[in-house]
Amino acid sequence: MLALACLVGWGVVKANRLPAELLKQIQEEKTLLSSARTTVAGDRDTISKQASADPELFAVEGFNHTWPARLSEAGAALGEADRYETRLDALRERNRKSTSGEVEDLLRRERERISVALTAAGGVVAEARKRADLKTHFPQTLDEIERNAKTLESADLTAVTAKVHKAEMDWPSRKDDLETRLNALVNSKKQAAVWEHDAQTLKAKPAAQITAADYAEALTAEESLDRFAGHDAGQTLAAQSQQLYTSWDNVLEDLDKEHDVYRERLKRITTTVPAPGAKGETSSSTHWQDVPPEQWRLVENDLGMTIAHKPLGKFDSEADFTPEPPGYAYIASPQEGRNQYGYWDHSGGGSFWHWLPEYLILSSLLSNHSYQPIPSYEWDRYHAAQRSGQTWFGRDESGAPRYGSHGTFTQQHYGNSRYVQSGGFSGSRFGSGAVTGARPSSPSAGQRFGAPDNSAPKRFGGAPGRSFGNAARAPGRSFGRRH
Repeated sequence: MLALACLVGWGVVKANRLPAELLKQIQEEKTLLSSARTTVAGDRDTISKQASADPELFAVEGFNHTWPARLSEAGAALGEADRYETRLDALRERNRKSTSGEVEDLLRRERERISVALTAAGGVVAEARKRADLKTHFPQTLDEIERNAKTLESADLTAVTAKVHKAEMDWPSRKDDLETRLNALVNSKKQAAVWEHDAQTLKAKPAAQITAADYAEALTAEESLDRFAGHDAGQTLAAQSQQLYTSWDNVLEDLDKEHDVYRERLKRITTTVPAPGAKGETSSSTHWQDVPPEQWRLVENDLGMTIAHKPLGKFDSEADFTPEPPGYAYIASPQEGRNQYGYWDHSGGGSFWHWLPEYLILSSLLSNHSYQPIPSYEWDRYHAAQRSGQTWFGRDESGAPRYGSHGTFTQQHYGNSRYVQSGGFSGSRFGSGAVTGARPSSPSAGQRFGAPDNSAPKRFGGAPGRSFGNAARAPGRSFGRRH
């Protein structure tokens, strides 16, 4: 009897501890954070040496001033991750199952900060490497300058100018931005012949006579032309203008990992309108993509949620990457009452969101063909979490999460996903192992959801056409000067 009592007591104690999967994730994040610290510190040392070796090249476009600040931002993100790790260590020491939700939230926040840091540092490293390698690949750089300058010089900007002016009328708030991009393109086209001539001159110049100023001027031209390289320059700006007429959402439909290969299945839901407020056309597509392990861990709790959203009237570079439940980003506030997608119905003693008939297809795709009316108090809770920068998973009547990898909605509608079938829910405090009564997840169905903008993208391979969203800068002043 004593032995049986001991076994029962041990079972109770064990049941009240943190799930083994969460303890494993805490250790994995500790290892990842240590590696990220080493990476960013090494990047700083490497770039500092490169900048000292070629100060003139690193001064082009003010890079000598911006790269330390950008790496400092990466360091600040790692500092936040350090604070989350300290709290996680304390919760691991307590080892209470009741803190599982807090542990999951801290893990998410730590992953986000690590991802932000690595993404920021990676961008700085790429730009520094370009400068450090310029002298080695200088003939190829001159060939590229000449080729891109010819393309830009021959570009017909009539059509793109008309598109930009139409977009400025349709989206008045983007007029200044669009005009800046158009002026940069026009000025670069005027400068293209000069860049082409000077590239030809430098190609004929003996290598021993190439000066540091020549390298710096060539780099300025290359970076200016890169913004319009590879095709008709007008197509880039035309695509930027068209982005304003399109909203899109990436919904995480599945996760899979085997050995060292991490994959996620995304559903892209796109709605395009001919003009602001007009009826849109909605379509969807689904694909698997490989992602880095840190990205996989970053979204591991977000199955069934929108992990990227780009609304109408914004460029792709302005997409939001905070995970949210499907559909909420299109809902007007109860104070507004309605928008082009739907309205709040106050009949029957409650207040519920209703979609307009022309957007029922969008609603169906977002909800995986199982939309349930959203009450206003749910929207209020979501909005409060959004303002505080937190991911909102909702709650069902039992207190369990409604959305995300451990949500009851997800368990019902994504039960046949590889993530669920491999026991993905088992590590959750709300997990129940096998999911009964689950319907198959349609490969062509989708959901959508939006989020606040994160200026440092944390998604690997997230928003499409991200290069189109970057505001064009004025052409360089050095390369092509006449003396």
